[in-house]
Amino acid sequence: MNPYHQTPPLTSSSDSRPWYSIIQAFSAGIAFLLSTALGVFLFLYGLWENFIHPFDAASLLSFWLPASAFLFLGLLFLPSVFLGLGKWFGWHLPILQHFKSPSPLLLFFLFLVVVLIGNQLANATSFMITFLPVFHVLGVSLPVAFFLSLALHNLPGQSLQRRWGAFHCGMGLAPIAILILESLALIGFLLLIGLWIAVHPDLVQEVSHLLALLKQSRPNPEKTLNLMQPYLAQPWVVTAILIFSALLIPMIEEAIKPLGVYLLLGKIRGEVDGFIIGALSGGGYALLESMMFSNSGMDWAQTILSRSATAVIHIFTAALMGSAIAQAWQDRRYSRLFLAYGCSIFFHGSWNGMAMLYSLQAITEGNQGVWQNPFIHNLANLAPFMILLLFLYTVSALWLFRNLILKQSGKITLLTDQDTSNEDHL
Repeated sequence: MNPYHQTPPLTSSSDSRPWYSIIQAFSAGIAFLLSTALGVFLFLYGLWENFIHPFDAASLLSFWLPASAFLFLGLLFLPSVFLGLGKWFGWHLPILQHFKSPSPLLLFFLFLVVVLIGNQLANATSFMITFLPVFHVLGVSLPVAFFLSLALHNLPGQSLQRRWGAFHCGMGLAPIAILILESLALIGFLLLIGLWIAVHPDLVQEVSHLLALLKQSRPNPEKTLNLMQPYLAQPWVVTAILIFSALLIPMIEEAIKPLGVYLLLGKIRGEVDGFIIGALSGGGYALLESMMFSNSGMDWAQTILSRSATAVIHIFTAALMGSAIAQAWQDRRYSRLFLAYGCSIFFHGSWNGMAMLYSLQAITEGNQGVWQNPFIHNLANLAPFMILLLFLYTVSALWLFRNLILKQSGKITLLTDQDTSNEDHL
């Protein structure tokens, strides 16, 4: 019998006040309070700094852009608070038969308008620049909404509690776990490099000399960069950076990003639900990452455009992993899961590697060390073009994968009112 024709029981019907709902509400409430408090603090501190000193747009934006990001992220945690409490107290919660979203074309048009207006505000010298944080939030969030709309439109719906819970897993729990693991990986990686340097006496002396120079140049970023340039062009340094950024980081992130799928194993309807929950988890992670790494008023439009492209990588790889995890759990066959994990690492690692190569060549001016190798030099020069090709390929792959999942979704039974009343949520 096809496993999709019978929806497995999602939880015991006798569990009328599930403990996981109050945990969801509590954790989302803590995230809301912390994010909102930090946003309000940065907003007021930036206002105070520009009150006691002459107005400086760059200084104000350095506080207000991250403030707007934290305030917006805080608001996005509120749905899980109310939906978790609603489940706990037995409130009537809405049911989604299908994912409804604005047209991707409409979202794309709105994004272009936001970028054009935001770019004008970013280049303004008057008080008008203080409106940029609003367009900053829209500029970061609209691409995530666009790619989620592209991935999930008309797929089978679930309760709003599960939908928001999956999104918040990617926006809250997964980044915390990833940060811890990446910090441990970085420490271990640096220890290995330290051991390698320790067995080369000439490098020990050279590194000690460099550290002394860096300590002297600490107040001057330009001088620090000039000191680092020769080392950032060394083959072993470039190799170490690429191993960490293009291999270790993708290995960690692609394993942890679909956290919402892991939490619902045994309670989802095969790869269709795995795809949906994985995409939502990836969307939450993409939104948080873009908010955290685009908080500069310098080259605002360029930053927003470059960050918008990364959203599709996170959503596609998390959806790919989510569907493979769900199928592996259901069929007890793991070959596709390993293949999906390898593909996710390849896409993510290729993106990181090309971006890192291009950045390192730009920092070192590409005329010394490893960049004298014609192959490496040309590869770094072609990196932006290769990133563009990877972006276009990933968008196409996400769309095609979504169409395959849409065909699969016809084999499962949509959740009824009775199903969702007993449904297990994040």
